[in-house]
Amino acid sequence: MNAILVFLLSGGVTASLVPIARRIAGRTGFVAAPTESRFHARPTPMLGGLACLAGVAVAIAAGAGLFGMRPEARDQSLFAALALGSCGFLAIGLWDDRRSLSAATKAALQGVLLLGAVAVWRPTAPWAGVGGAAAAWAIMMLLVNAWNYLDHADGLLATHGAIAAAVLAVSTAAAGGAGSAAHATLWALAGAFLGFLAWNRPVASIFLGDAGSLPLAFIAVLCSLALLSRDRAAAIPAAISAHALVLADFVLVTAARLARKRNPFIGGREHTGHRLFTAIGPWPALAVLALCDAAIGCAALWFGPPAPVATAFAVSLVIPLGALAASRLPPPPAGSDPQVH
Repeated sequence: MNAILVFLLSGGVTASLVPIARRIAGRTGFVAAPTESRFHARPTPMLGGLACLAGVAVAIAAGAGLFGMRPEARDQSLFAALALGSCGFLAIGLWDDRRSLSAATKAALQGVLLLGAVAVWRPTAPWAGVGGAAAAWAIMMLLVNAWNYLDHADGLLATHGAIAAAVLAVSTAAAGGAGSAAHATLWALAGAFLGFLAWNRPVASIFLGDAGSLPLAFIAVLCSLALLSRDRAAAIPAAISAHALVLADFVLVTAARLARKRNPFIGGREHTGHRLFTAIGPWPALAVLALCDAAIGCAALWFGPPAPVATAFAVSLVIPLGALAASRLPPPPAGSDPQVH
């Protein structure tokens, strides 16, 4: 019941703060202008991530103060790492949204920040030691940016984030982490994404911006690693399922851009959402992707505990097969405007 209250509070706070964030974005110049690599046809405010982060923070604080959720003692370092990484990625995202950082500068800043987050977290197995910490750092670098790639179409990242966070929260509770820092944070994250979706659905009136997609992605990824640090093999399929579609889109986009001898870090219209939204329309495409996400997550939760290895392998197949299936759809032509970004 406490987790549900955290979820509802986060969603409500986020949804109520989005209009304020939208006005602030308009007055401070945090507005996404239409470009050839984007779909939206009108300038659209960003800073939606500020409302989401506020919703998560308020819900977590209320969870401890009002709803009686008491994180484990070992969660203090995880909370500290979440706070450090979220604030750091928020700063990087704000800078990039306003000044458009180069890919190299952005990657360098992210790398340093994640080193600090891992040092503060002080994880246990399988991320303990130099080798484990290096693996955790590399995974976070990849997945945070892969999640950021998915923020390319109205409602897409918000829908995926809500489903993925809920799946991870359920798996965390099943692994004995009910009431832990990761459990509370994941339900708050799911609520924030859902509250933001009310404003980001097609046609979106506000975007997350990198100031939203980067810190929210970091929260989801770090909580995934924290789930695996409980050393429960049954949790591996759920952790993979939360990032399967994200990685499928990342593989698709990277392969498509390299095949055309383009810089894979320069924006374009090769994404899964771009292709699907153009082929069948925004709402049907969003429904298809949401159903796929939910099906993968439910399969991981249901089959993971009795058969973790086979389920993890099956869920991992979504990455190459999803990328291959999406590649069969042609990317939208330049100048088209199906009212997504």
